[in-house]
Amino acid sequence: MTEFTDAIDARWNGYTIAPGLAPGMDCCGNISADDDHALDCANEPSFSWSVCDSCGSSLGGDRHAAHAISREGGLDITHIEICVDCVVWHANGEEPEQWG
Repeated sequence: MTEFTDAIDARWNGYTIAPGLAPGMDCCGNISADDDHALDCANEPSFSWSVCDSCGSSLGGDRHAAHAISREGGLDITHIEICVDCVVWHANGEEPEQWG
């Protein structure tokens, strides 16, 4: 493990992070999965100085919608905003070359 993955595990042990919106959920504006235009518009990243909810990086950059889903089942789903590095990691398993 690296410092990057350790930071994610420290925050979300027992959860899977799923990048993207969750159509039909109140946290994502209750948009419909059938409305492609609304999904495209709502899924656009926005620049922020806020800390990434996944890795904890405080570097400014685009933040993307994502969800932390409990691996133990149930309805434990948390809406979060994550950095581009985390989107790539959670979607493809590719760690950033530099992180911090």
